Amino acid sequence: MTRKGGNRKSGLTRSRSPQGVVPDALNTGAYRDLVGGIAGLLEEARRTSARAVNAVMTTTYWEIGRRIVEHEQARGGRRSQDALTPL
Repeated sequence: MTRKGGNRKSGLTRSRSPQGVVPDALNTGAYRDLVGGIAGLLEEARRTSARAVNAVMTTTYWEIGRRIVEHEQARGGRRSQDALTPL
């Protein structure tokens, strides 16, 4: 006996997943909650790591700028301030 979108004999049902056919046991609310929770954890980890990388890169670029200014000041004093002054 078949039902809409699936085959009862094989225990498979059609879903909108990229894999196509999903066993009935995996097509439950509890399983969807599990998978959704895992996806949420991964997404939060990506956001957290992106913030950490952004903070490190900002600090690194600030340090690079500080070293350039320090170097220029040691070479010519006033010249480095003129280079950083907006036109």
